[in-house]
Amino acid sequence: MDRDVRASEPNQKWVTDLTSLPCPDGWLRLATVMDLYSRSIVGWAMHDRLETLLVVEALQMALNQRQPRAGLVHHSDRSSQ
Repeated sequence: MDRDVRASEPNQKWVTDLTSLPCPDGWLRLATVMDLYSRSIVGWAMHDRLETLLVVEALQMALNQRQPRAGLVHHSDRSSQ
């Protein structure tokens, strides 16, 4: 994306994030996919463990619900997780 977070239409650019939320019984892991055009969450998943399946489920939800055309740019910061 070269730091260009502007999108002129839906399903043009998506970004993802992963966070850990403290809960009484431990940690809840949340993965999200955001459409940069509307700044809305278009896919998400939660699990109690940090596994690949978490981010795959969030992306799959976004793909199933939005069905983007070819050319979608999907960005993740490739953090340590």
